[in-house]
Amino acid sequence: DNVNQLILQSNKGDTDLELRLKAIETELALQKQTTQDNHNRVSQLLAIIGVGLTIITILINVYFKMI
Repeated sequence: DNVNQLILQSNKGDTDLELRLKAIETELALQKQTTQDNHNRVSQLLAIIGVGLTIITILINVYFKMI
């Protein structure tokens, strides 16, 4: 009887550990995706800012050449 109880507790413990592991893996995957999304968003923003500053620089140069 004690052996059966020990086996049942072991199975329950294994199931609990498996659920916790799946939860941790899911959270890690979500964090990686969020990090990648944030990186892409920052890269796009920097590209837009760079293009905007380039346009402003060109306009300023054209303005001063006209004077």
